[in-house]
Amino acid sequence: MSARVLIIDDQNDFRRLLARHIHTGFESPSVAEYEPAVRGRLPPDFSGSAYDAVLLGDMPGSEFGIDWLRDLSRRNGFPPIIYFVAKPAPDIEEAAIHAGAHA
Repeated sequence: MSARVLIIDDQNDFRRLLARHIHTGFESPSVAEYEPAVRGRLPPDFSGSAYDAVLLGDMPGSEFGIDWLRDLSRRNGFPPIIYFVAKPAPDIEEAAIHAGAHA
């Protein structure tokens, strides 16, 4: 089975870099990119069921990623979320894990 990954981040270069890493690490992965600044928030009925994992940047659109993380992780059956922060710090990492980040 191939990995199915959704990347949510406003930075095109960062999304592309993550996609390249996924293509290097998995055989025939399916990678979708979502740009919140252009497309806005994901609809409330979006379940993420088409994906095995979601990679979420810390500043989607003009919002805080931790708010997106809380929203998405509370959705029934939502896939694991890996949360990327620009400047890692223990308090931010702890808040992300409590908000539902898988890593």
